Amino acid sequence: MSPEVLIQTVGRALQLELNRPKALNALNLRMIRLMSPAVKRAHNDSGVNVAVLSGTGDKALCAGGDIKVLLGGGDGSDTSRRAQEDFFREEYMLDSQLAEMTKEIPLVAFMDGITMGGGVGVSINASFRVATEHCVFAMPETGIGFFPDVGGSYFLANGPKLKAGLGMFLGLTGARLKGKEAVAAGVATHFVRRGNVEPLTKALSEASSRSHDEVEQILGQFVEPVDEADSGVAAGSTLAFIEQVFGGGAPLDAMITGCDEHSSSDDPAVAKAASRAAKALRKMSPFSLAVTREQVIRGSDRSLAELL
Repeated sequence: MSPEVLIQTVGRALQLELNRPKALNALNLRMIRLMSPAVKRAHNDSGVNVAVLSGTGDKALCAGGDIKVLLGGGDGSDTSRRAQEDFFREEYMLDSQLAEMTKEIPLVAFMDGITMGGGVGVSINASFRVATEHCVFAMPETGIGFFPDVGGSYFLANGPKLKAGLGMFLGLTGARLKGKEAVAAGVATHFVRRGNVEPLTKALSEASSRSHDEVEQILGQFVEPVDEADSGVAAGSTLAFIEQVFGGGAPLDAMITGCDEHSSSDDPAVAKAASRAAKALRKMSPFSLAVTREQVIRGSDRSLAELL
């Protein structure tokens, strides 16, 4: 059987490729334990100037943690409990390691296909987050009685990555961002067509130094611009609605009321987004919504390390 993570150094690039395509590259403990030592070694490897994270297949970077494994058969045994605790602890440690890597080694994460939950955790703190036209980003945890973990309280907070209110909106509703919309929102940093991922990866392998500026220049040869027409909920009147309803830390019932009120807007885009948000909020776990709202509020003034 092939390893569940393909790890190799090609030229000057450390390549980490999640390799469970039939499971949408969902993370399990074995994968985490393969990646973590490779990330640690890279810091002292003078032959590595850039790191690249991707997924095999054409459907996902990573759809999240492997739920079947995490449930452990639902038997509640000590063995299952220890396995669950090990997974979360080591997953968060890996997320932290990858975030630390970016301070020294540029990390390029290809958000090609589904990028959700644990897949967001391993990619969101990369120096460069490259979305393709097949990118589907979401943090859907409130729909399963959980909350946006993997540092979600950091990257969904009203900070440098997401525009005001948008993180709260995404965390509560589990809304999906596709392609260029993810770039407009601040989730991804660049948009590159899937057909250009392979030549871009090759170009990255030839990076002459650990310079983020050099990687930016390499990316510049392949990126496409993102304008307001491509931005979806992350621009214009729709973003204004989201900022108004979700940006001030209002109580949950006030957010739902705000969505209801905007669902009759004369602006079709606003009405559609508000109606979808109201419907989503009413079907999510109420307890998960309460936890998620609080964690996004608290995440605005704490470090990633503290929140993990």
